[in-house]
Amino acid sequence: CGWRMNGNAAIGNWPGSAWTAASTPTFTGGDIIGMALDMDNGAVYFRKNGTWLASADPTSGASKTGAMHTWTPHPHVPLTPAVYCQNLDEIYLNTGAVPFANQGPSGYKTWCSQNLPDFSSGGTLNQPNKFFNITQHSGTGGTSSIDVGFEPGMGIWWAENVVSTKYLFDQIRGDGHAFKTNNTDASVSTSKQSFETNGIEVVDDGTYELNKTGQNYRGYFWNLSSSTPSTAGALNATDSWFNDTTGMEILKRTGDGNTRTIGHQLGAEPTFIWDKKNASGTNDHWYVYNKYYGGGKHGRLDRTDKFKDTENTNQPWADTDATSTVFTVGGNQNLNGSTYHTVLFTEKPGFSRFGVLRGKEDVNPLNYAYTGFRPAFVMIFNASGGASGYDDSTREHKQWYMWDIKDNPVRNWRSTLGHMNNTYAQTYDIYHSIVMNSNGFAFATVNAQLNQNNEKHVWAAFAEHPWKIARAA
Repeated sequence: CGWRMNGNAAIGNWPGSAWTAASTPTFTGGDIIGMALDMDNGAVYFRKNGTWLASADPTSGASKTGAMHTWTPHPHVPLTPAVYCQNLDEIYLNTGAVPFANQGPSGYKTWCSQNLPDFSSGGTLNQPNKFFNITQHSGTGGTSSIDVGFEPGMGIWWAENVVSTKYLFDQIRGDGHAFKTNNTDASVSTSKQSFETNGIEVVDDGTYELNKTGQNYRGYFWNLSSSTPSTAGALNATDSWFNDTTGMEILKRTGDGNTRTIGHQLGAEPTFIWDKKNASGTNDHWYVYNKYYGGGKHGRLDRTDKFKDTENTNQPWADTDATSTVFTVGGNQNLNGSTYHTVLFTEKPGFSRFGVLRGKEDVNPLNYAYTGFRPAFVMIFNASGGASGYDDSTREHKQWYMWDIKDNPVRNWRSTLGHMNNTYAQTYDIYHSIVMNSNGFAFATVNAQLNQNNEKHVWAAFAEHPWKIARAA
């Protein structure tokens, strides 16, 4: 949507057509053009030298009086101001860094990062690391306390420099109980990990090796608190740990053998769900729900195969989309008497974002995913294409890849990665690189498995800094 200096309104086409609603639709050198964008109601207004064109009233709200263009607001329709010029024209663009020549309309904010919403308030104002934090630790061979900055509700712990299991601890199962995200095993009782007020304690032994000398450990931790489970579903959880600020909840339920709705407290459709039966059978996978695919497909966090069709109501999500109050599980993922553990995420601006990025096997330009913050952690999986497994001859991995900021916090280029679904040690691989910037990340590779042309790559990201205060490039 644009206003051309010859008076045309270009809405979805070029060169557009005459803007007959405006009495003075042309502009020339020296004129001051103003633009107001109403994202709440779906309207854009233009003015010239202080006068709103077409007798517009940007404060008219839903009536959208005099708007050049209107639309139905949608959370996934982004718009941004832009200027196009040619023939050595010189344009000065002011989005609020200095006072406007003409006062803006009441209720509108200038287009600058300081007017972005705060992620959190009070003593944690815009500090995502108070809700998600990454730690590094050199094993001592004994007992160590790991400072996280808060008491975690859930954490993932792994030795980065050796082949190792990815252990998932949470407060519902309590101290020492660990799932493995890289296989279908039931929860094991390590008795070598405990939650503390400001972090966790780990103890070395010869079986689980959570603090072995010579091993370097990495931990991802989320801030959650004990909560009363929702009663919105036909079958409800018996335990819940929840944090509305992070948009995250972990649940425990006992299956009854039927397709059921399960209540949650996120207040929005979950964007990611991980669901695991506490058993070690061949089909006891970490089943994954992704909002892009909905209940019609499911992935597996512990496997490399692509997202598959959920063919009937007995399958993991019963071919049913989650809602703002419940998600649905099929009878085969809700066996009578079996215990299930669920991790749910929904987006929180300035803290977390989840999406799907279509690959293009090209880096000109970089294939970019907007997050609204500088990421501290990014996980990506090619959900629709490519062969399973790993081919060393072609360097083609198909994994749930993980990158984070800890190895070199001042660099944006990230070539050191881990694998959520495998026991591989952390690797440095330029063929599997991403770039983390102040408001998103980009594929920095032409690799077919990470950036496969036209295939869908699901991703999750958690913030280091909201864009409002991020100062990275």
